[in-house]
Amino acid sequence: MRMHLPGRAFGACFLLLLASPLAPPISAQEMHWEELRGVIERAVHLRVPDARVAARLRKIQPAEAVPVSSAERAATWDAGPLTQREIRRLTEQSAGRPGPRSPVELRANPRGMPPVTGGEASVMVELIRLYAQEYTESIPNFLCFRNTRFLRESTPLGRWKLDTELKERLSHEGDEDEHEIVAVDGEQIKGKAMFFHGGLTVSGEFGNVMRRIFEPETETVFTRMDSDSENSERAVLGFVVRQDRSSMRISSGDEEEMVMGYAGEVHASRSTGQIYRIRLTMDELPKGYPIRGATWDIRYGPVKVEEQELLLPVSATVEAYQEGRFVRTEATYTDYQKYSSDSSIRFGEQAPAPE
Repeated sequence: MRMHLPGRAFGACFLLLLASPLAPPISAQEMHWEELRGVIERAVHLRVPDARVAARLRKIQPAEAVPVSSAERAATWDAGPLTQREIRRLTEQSAGRPGPRSPVELRANPRGMPPVTGGEASVMVELIRLYAQEYTESIPNFLCFRNTRFLRESTPLGRWKLDTELKERLSHEGDEDEHEIVAVDGEQIKGKAMFFHGGLTVSGEFGNVMRRIFEPETETVFTRMDSDSENSERAVLGFVVRQDRSSMRISSGDEEEMVMGYAGEVHASRSTGQIYRIRLTMDELPKGYPIRGATWDIRYGPVKVEEQELLLPVSATVEAYQEGRFVRTEATYTDYQKYSSDSSIRFGEQAPAPE
């Protein structure tokens, strides 16, 4: 499992403006709970400095009631005291407002939660483990396009600005993936090319991530089992991987590559163990390292490869907080087809989209 942030860092430039007493007050920005939840989770999971998160939250006016457990859940991800104070203020301020249209609360950190020791949850762990271990061998060799957008943002609001778009022809054979760039920012590339984009690189989405989590050697601790808010037939299983058992590596420019522990959740079918989503958050990196934190979100969906329906990646998103800026990579996968020695997939052809 590897997350890579090479080369170009997005430097931050701050301009301090001294407001005069006559300057008009800045009006608060109104947010519904779903958007506010995204702001809090992004800032906390990516280890943004406590004072900066609190300053951002002070400029927000909740349009809906903020769940009372929000500050405590943020604290489980090591949100600072200023951030917790501002979340409590938002909860009190919104107490008389209508309930949120999106009832989903902040993600709870699996660390500190009771480990799975038996019962239905233990059976689920073994069912999902079996699926994860057999996943790579169960999918055929295939070709597809990977469409990647590299974005950046200076605040945790998620109003991303596009830097670059890449279109790659991806071939998966056995346990190996090969990538060939076919277009940059919509311009077709003829012949083989390399492009230095300076953004985050996605890898391991075709089975390596799930296999590592469920390998006995990783000694993953599994916690709690909730229902998936999007589909009640699916369970959400928390997990924690210690640094000394981890294979997650992160690097930035010329900085030393680091092995990091991580925690997250797996969304899987209760009846089959099939995995539909993996989200993970890395442990906090050492002070002074250019990257403070990073998250990963991989979604799997039913895709037809010729006449066979498979569960394959449909999207993978990586975010990081790097030297005062938020950076994000959004990858989507399209035009799957079976791979053989005489297979080809050409840029520009109209192929059926995955179901």
